[in-house]
Formats: sequence, structure tokens, C-alpha cells
Amino acid sequence: MSAKSAPPNRRSPGFLSEVVKRFVITQCARWERPTAIARMVKEQFGVNMSPQATEGYDPTKRLGRNLSMPHRKLFNAERERFTHEIDAIPIANAAYRIAKLQQYSERAEDEGDLKLAAQMLEQAARDLGELFTNRVNVTGTAAQPTDDLKDLTDDELENLQALLQRTDLSPSPSFLATVPPISVTAAEATSK
Repeated sequence: MSAKSAPPNRRSPGFLSEVVKRFVITQCARWERPTAIARMVKEQFGVNMSPQATEGYDPTKRLGRNLSMPHRKLFNAERERFTHEIDAIPIANAAYRIAKLQQYSERAEDEGDLKLAAQMLEQAARDLGELFTNRVNVTGTAAQPTDDLKDLTDDELENLQALLQRTDLSPSPSFLATVPPISVTAAEATSK
């Protein structure tokens, strides 16, 4: 019985050079997908490798449980470095994401796609912790003001009412009913 030989350009993982092994281990430590690792190995080193074979270099997978100690140390060191240096990845930085969203929004506006531009603005607001939304959480009834409003001082209520009058935000009568009346003493009224 003759033994089948592998195609000449296909090498088993046992015959990978140390450089290729270290590359695969590093990519596994960075949570790269096995298919992507196999593709990168083919592109960069000209070596065919199955996605399943890449898992033999990941000690967190069943196939990699017997990875040698030096390779295991490399994996752990790279995983540690990668998880702690996330700031080096631009998209992990809020300022970078907001700048990109700004570019996309401007491009969408230039192309007349106002819906997409609005979506970019909404995404930017989400990235910033929803600082710029027009949501109002009103849970009180006309008979009982919301906790947020009933704890405001008279000065804060006056400022809120003045702000509402200066803007085009005309509050509904039901909202205004939740705002407690401003109590002004005679002394306060004359001092203004």
C-alpha cells in the first residue's frame, strides 16, 4: 500500500518554521479568527494552513492544550500586551470615532443624504454617552410633579422656565402642570 503524499506546497503545522509558528501564536492571542490567520499565513509566508490547524497554536483551545511552554509564554505575553494596549487601536479611542463620524456626516451632507448624516449625529451622541438627545423622562402626573422637578429650588425653576421661553421648545401643558409653582416672598419680589 503506497502512502499518499501531501501536495508539494502544503506543509503540515509540525513543519512550520519558528517564524510562522510565532506569527500564528501572536494572531491567536489577539483573538483573530482561524480563517483569517490561515489566509494571512498563506499571503505572508506562502504556506497553506487550515483554519483548524491554527487552533493548535492557541492554548485556550482543545487542539492547543499541549502547546510547548515557550510558545504558551509567548501567547500569554501577547494576550496581556494586546488587552492592555487597546488604546493603540484608533477605533477604541472616542475622539477618533467622533472625528470619523464627523467626516462621514459631512460627506453624507455633501452628497445630500441627510438621513445618513442624522444617523451619524445620533451615533456620535451615543458614543458620548447620549449627551445630546432630546429625550425627556417625565414620570410624574399633573397632580404629582416628578422627583426631578419637585426638588429644584425656586431659582432653578425660574432658570428652567426662562430657558424654555428663550428656546423654541414649547413645553406641553401637561409638562408645565408638573412644574411646581414658584413661590416668591414680598421681599424677594421687591429686590428684583
